[in-house]
Amino acid sequence: MLVIEKMMQEWKNNLFNEFDLQPAIDDMGTSVLLDVLLANIGNMDSLTRENVAMAAWTLFGLAGTRYLSDEELTRALNIALSETHLFKGVDNGESDDAFMRGFASLCVRGLIKADHGYRFLSQEQYETAFDKMIDYMMREKDTRSFVYGGKGIIHAVSHAASALIDFIGHTHFAMVSEKYTSRILGVVKHRLVCEERFAAVDWADNKIAEIITSLMAQGISEDAIKTWIEGLMPKVDAIPYTDAHYRFVKIGTNIEHFLMCLYFALKKAECDGSLGEWIVEYMPKLRNKVYH
Repeated sequence: MLVIEKMMQEWKNNLFNEFDLQPAIDDMGTSVLLDVLLANIGNMDSLTRENVAMAAWTLFGLAGTRYLSDEELTRALNIALSETHLFKGVDNGESDDAFMRGFASLCVRGLIKADHGYRFLSQEQYETAFDKMIDYMMREKDTRSFVYGGKGIIHAVSHAASALIDFIGHTHFAMVSEKYTSRILGVVKHRLVCEERFAAVDWADNKIAEIITSLMAQGISEDAIKTWIEGLMPKVDAIPYTDAHYRFVKIGTNIEHFLMCLYFALKKAECDGSLGEWIVEYMPKLRNKVYH
């Protein structure tokens, strides 16, 4: 255990890009090292937490060397998706538990990426994990990004959105695309149609927009996305410029912000269709819906 203790001490002071895990594996074995990393995914020291997460990705085999068996990778995913990690304190609003949730999402993402190459998950296991990630994204209330005082990045929403993108890009998605597409769109709508700030500061809004381009890469049509966008704004049933009306202004602003992010996500993904131009034409119509 002395090796990992030394590494963790070093991780408090520097952010590492490469990790030589072999000394720790030789000292304690892959299973124990996995447990240590998973236990520290929500470490309250910012640099330690970042290094632990990236070291975990290395242990998952994402740097090209496979260290874990199918059983160990599956166990890691089950722990990351558990009540002690992804769902820790999820219904309690803002708290330090969000650090664990945010980086458990990053773990889940890494394991789904690992399964692209190692194929340790069955179709059923993939769907079970997908269900939990969608459930989590519907329940997460903490949209903070950076917390001062040495605590650092949370990125719960951003990391979860990135994980969903990897679920969508997985080969198992083709078998369940019809079933999950509507649920994913429901998640995105849930994040948008609210009176709080859309998504979160620092990157999360762009990541949520990329969920849509990921679905398009899997075959969802532009017409289906257009119809979905048109249905985002609820019916405005209040007199403009009143207190009751302002909630609709906030919702409309969130949707407009999302559409701007989606416009650039389409450009980034080099989508050749007309959706980007349609968004430009739709945005004045959205404002008309708000102010009727």
